[in-house]
Formats: sequence, C-alpha cells, structure tokens
Amino acid sequence: MSLITQKIVLALATFLGPAGLGIAVAHLAWEPDREPSETSKAASPVEAQRLSPFAALPEPPLAEELAFSGVVREVVPAGSYVYLAVTSESGAPRWIATHAKGSLPAGSTVEVRSFAARNEFESPRLGRTFDRLLFGIVTRRNVL
Repeated sequence: MSLITQKIVLALATFLGPAGLGIAVAHLAWEPDREPSETSKAASPVEAQRLSPFAALPEPPLAEELAFSGVVREVVPAGSYVYLAVTSESGAPRWIATHAKGSLPAGSTVEVRSFAARNEFESPRLGRTFDRLLFGIVTRRNVL
C-alpha cells in the first residue's frame, strides 16, 4: 500500500468515525486487479458479496447499542480478539467483539461502548456466524 493510500485510510478512519472506518476497511479489502466483470459473474450471491469492495462496511450501532452495561455470559477467545455474550440490564443478550487485552471472565459486570455493528457476521476463525455483532470497547464496571 502506498504512503498516500495509508494517509487517506487513516484520515477516513480518524475524521469520519465508524463510517470512515468502514470506508477504510472496504478500501483495504478491495482488490484493484480484479476486473469488475468477475464480480458480476460470481457463482453465487454470497461470492458476489465477498468480491464487493463494500461488503466489509459496518453499520452504525442502534441507539440502544451505543452504550450499555451488563453481565458477561460467555467468553469466546479468537486470537487478538474476544467475543463476549453480554446480557444488558434490560435483559437483551448481545454479542460484542473487542480486543482481548484484559481478562473478563463470565459473570463480570461490564460497560460497553460500541462503534460499529454487522448483521450476519461470519467469523472464519470460529467457524460461526453471529446474527448481529457489535464492535466496541468493553471495560469492567466496579460494583460496590
């Protein structure tokens, strides 16, 4: 990737927030050597979506998904990320992908700040598809 491309991607991610991050991710996933006709000749709709430079665009989280607290019900490590099943105080179960830089065992009370969401997110590493997955920062909430 050229230095100019790196600067454009960084600027999009920095100044446009989740939308810019999505555009940056799509740009990085785009295969410029692939002819446009290859996308239209894909074997299936799933393959056509994989070839699309816009397939990786996340959407913004819903208002009730932006910030919430809850209890970790399940922890699924996946390399440098961890998937957490968190049941919010309203009782809604949600899956969140976050960096695996701290230990948050099941039963932990946490605060979640999400910045993006994806529907039908497929994790090749886990061999699993999440109906809806939030991407965000998860921190332990101190309970007195």
